[in-house]
Amino acid sequence: MSYPKPRMKRMLRQHAGRPIDDSAVDLIYLDYCLFLQTLLKEANIEAERTGEKKIQPIHIQNVKRKILARYRG
Repeated sequence: MSYPKPRMKRMLRQHAGRPIDDSAVDLIYLDYCLFLQTLLKEANIEAERTGEKKIQPIHIQNVKRKILARYRG
């Protein structure tokens, strides 16, 4: 994978307070990527609905709650 694994692992370890396995870091990163992809896709739909050509912060704010609810564990 082409992402800063050591930096991400260090950040996750600081939040968790314990060591984290490499495969867990990979899964967390993949879940993060899926979340961002879904957020941008829904924001794009919102922008098209309002007639905008670019995704604006307001479009992300409008779909944020729906996407967060979908990804809540």
